[in-house]
Amino acid sequence: MFRYEPIAPVRSSTSEFTWDGYRIPLTPESPRPSAAPVICVHTAPLASRASRLTAALLDAVLNLLVSAPGLYVRNSFEGIAELRSRGNMLLLGGLALLAAVQWSLVTRCGQTVGKKLMGIRIVRATDESNPGFFRVVVLRSFLPLLLGVGCGLFGLIDMLWILNEDQRCIHDHFAGTKVVDV
Repeated sequence: MFRYEPIAPVRSSTSEFTWDGYRIPLTPESPRPSAAPVICVHTAPLASRASRLTAALLDAVLNLLVSAPGLYVRNSFEGIAELRSRGNMLLLGGLALLAAVQWSLVTRCGQTVGKKLMGIRIVRATDESNPGFFRVVVLRSFLPLLLGVGCGLFGLIDMLWILNEDQRCIHDHFAGTKVVDV
């Protein structure tokens, strides 16, 4: 039937030998140099401090415009509990709708309404890709909000951190993001 005949390795040169048709090197290959980790890519220019401030103010004005009807109804009818309750619902509904729109925009394209109007966007600091929901909403928004509740000075320190050379606030460092011109 079948007969097994072991084949002895054949040495083809001093640096390799052949076994069953495979060339096997005797000396180890030199390691390939690994790419250095990218710390921060600067292909798109950083957004100016003024444009970031203006975008934040535009978003705050939008929040105020959405909140105004609910605040008006709630505060105008102090004696009538049912209308006051409807004012609260109108206020919360408007803010929830605005939050859904803003989070959707910032997750998809890295821009809130204010950032869109100012022509700037949030990107990952390492490769300038879209940072996604977790980085933008959780790390850039909720975490600083929680820290601001715990320490009242955190919001001020976070805003003043933009005066550093890299023009990134503390919340940008938390999320590994930066804001660039589009």
